[in-house]
Amino acid sequence: MYLDTNVLGHWILLYEEPPDIQAKAEKLAKESLSLLQQIKEDWFNCELLTSKWAIAELAQTLRDNLVAGKILRDGQSLVYFNKLKDYYLLDKEELKDHETYLINFKILLDSLPVQVLPETFDEKQSQLFVTKYGVDTSDAIHLAIANAENAYMVTGDIRLTKLIEDVQEVKIIKPMGLHTIREVRKNLKKP
Repeated sequence: MYLDTNVLGHWILLYEEPPDIQAKAEKLAKESLSLLQQIKEDWFNCELLTSKWAIAELAQTLRDNLVAGKILRDGQSLVYFNKLKDYYLLDKEELKDHETYLINFKILLDSLPVQVLPETFDEKQSQLFVTKYGVDTSDAIHLAIANAENAYMVTGDIRLTKLIEDVQEVKIIKPMGLHTIREVRKNLKKP
């Protein structure tokens, strides 16, 4: 099972938050947190993988989250996030927070049975995903890594989950679907 940045991004932003904050998260974030709990409880008998590429993308996820807060504090609408985000730099304190998040996330990841693969990928395979399915390069790289590992791709990314029926090379599954695959569950009595 290959864990996409989308799943890890929910973890890094929410796993240390109190339950009342987690309860307010959107549905896909809650599903990612539920998967994290299932992994902590040792529900699965399969290899859980991610990549250095996914870990590197988390830096952008964190930066975007911090910048979104700055944009809102400046009285701007997040409707303009993509236009504005490049004009916002993180100050010293925010850079320190960014680094702390990444360090704490690495501690979490090291405590889990998740193997971090090198960032290598098949360029031709990723190009095929871009041209055949219209995904962006970063998603194509994740698909190529999952394909090379002959792994399901666990993601909540709507751009990828809408392709569940179309992509033939990689089986795409949402975070809450993983426990429904009989051959990867340890304890079949769990829902």
